[in-house]
Amino acid sequence: MRNIIIIRLGRLGDVTLTGPTIKNLRFLYPNSKIFYITREPYQSLCHSLFGVDEVLTFPDRGSYLDLIKLSIKLDDFQPDLVVDLHKNFRSFHLANLCKARYKVVYKKRRRERQAAVNGKKFVSPIPHTIDQYNLVIDRLKGERIAKRPDIFLPYEKLSDYKYRREGVAVAPGTGSPVKSWSIENFVSVIEKIVGDFNFPVSVFLSSADKEIEDKLSPLPKDKVSIYKDEPLDRICELLSLHRLSLTNDSGLMHLSSACGTPTMGLFGPTHEQLGFYPMGIHDKMLGTDEKCRPCSLHGNVPCYREEQYCFTRLTVDLVYEQAAIILNQEVLSPAVFIDRDGTLIVDKHYLADPEKIEFIEGSVNALRKLKEAGFKIVIISNQSGVARGFFPEETVVKVNNRLVELLKENGVEIDDIRFCPYYPDGDVPEYTREDECRKPRPGMIEMSATELGIDLKRSYMIGDKLADIQCGQSAGAIPVLVRTGYGKDTEKEYPPLPYPSPYYICDNLNAAADRILS
Repeated sequence: MRNIIIIRLGRLGDVTLTGPTIKNLRFLYPNSKIFYITREPYQSLCHSLFGVDEVLTFPDRGSYLDLIKLSIKLDDFQPDLVVDLHKNFRSFHLANLCKARYKVVYKKRRRERQAAVNGKKFVSPIPHTIDQYNLVIDRLKGERIAKRPDIFLPYEKLSDYKYRREGVAVAPGTGSPVKSWSIENFVSVIEKIVGDFNFPVSVFLSSADKEIEDKLSPLPKDKVSIYKDEPLDRICELLSLHRLSLTNDSGLMHLSSACGTPTMGLFGPTHEQLGFYPMGIHDKMLGTDEKCRPCSLHGNVPCYREEQYCFTRLTVDLVYEQAAIILNQEVLSPAVFIDRDGTLIVDKHYLADPEKIEFIEGSVNALRKLKEAGFKIVIISNQSGVARGFFPEETVVKVNNRLVELLKENGVEIDDIRFCPYYPDGDVPEYTREDECRKPRPGMIEMSATELGIDLKRSYMIGDKLADIQCGQSAGAIPVLVRTGYGKDTEKEYPPLPYPSPYYICDNLNAAADRILS
């Protein structure tokens, strides 16, 4: 595929959630050019989605004539594939007006969602909207590697110490008043946060939130900052500086999650069964167990009960208690995730003898420097030798235990070490399968990040193979390719731009550590 057209004309949250599918398309077609069609307010956001080369906009109130004009413009790009991630009247006609050879459309869960609203028929596990978008990857015979929202943020801001996370972001607005927890409740929670934690609070509003802004006036000006009608790229930058975001079920909830900020979404008439719950590894959703939830597909139908219990029973004390749990924890830490064979130690081709561990020159010193600088150190590796029947899982454990001992003897205590024994073409049935922990999938990174409280947006993934780089990119970490192990071959084979290259390419782990610390 040379040229790919992506269509998503929806709202902020809808566009944000297409990010993982765009990543997977980029992994599948590394040399293609990806054009994203969206509405004008989301143009800057689409430029921040991993893998997008060019963004074209469609007017908010565009006519059928505008569709025809845009389709003619798209035909100039000679698209090979059109991916419709909206599936409405406009996107359907735009996709069919294009002269592309292949067209795929995402499958909406209309019947399931309607059954959840009308009959309270719930499914488990709950498919997320991202999962539905990613079904187009299945149709294209690709891998669904990325599954969480992610926004590209400036590396210089993420790595600068003075830009570390502090304070709380609050987004009290929504597209529907029915989905809005009361502003009086938000004010009470803000007062408690300021009083108990003395943290600064940032409130994000639009020009339509004048009534909300007026009710924020009693809050202390030295602790509460109000940001109104900020550009989306600026909002992303600001959200990435906070320890917690407290939001309604809104587009800013998904945007905050994509910025890697622990996000607490307050759900009233809507419900996780509808597929729009926050998906970040540090996120949380709060809602009450009302039998009438969900009462509509989009949470915009006025409540028929004497009061809106889904929100009135979601009390200030309950929300503050959950927020305090997050705020009482240590601030998320940056980490460096390191591939084992070929990056940290010499690749001995299915290493099975703990006594044959050989560190690549300078690699121990690299870990020591990173640890002293405040990074958590996590070693992750694929060990398909278990699935291939070359050695049992216990052998990998013994090698890893010896590796940890040797590092400790050299003054380095790592924070975690993990491996994936699974392989889809293995010979041992117990281990023969594709698994979320196997790189390039980010399962090992996400498990460590959840358990250790790691800030993935400020973390790095260092490795010598394309799977390592894609693993870091899928997790939202900053990837680094080293030329040790298979690194030189990977560098030669690495697709040229427009494929997003590793941020750093270094000779070895020690050079990578110096580059990170610089």
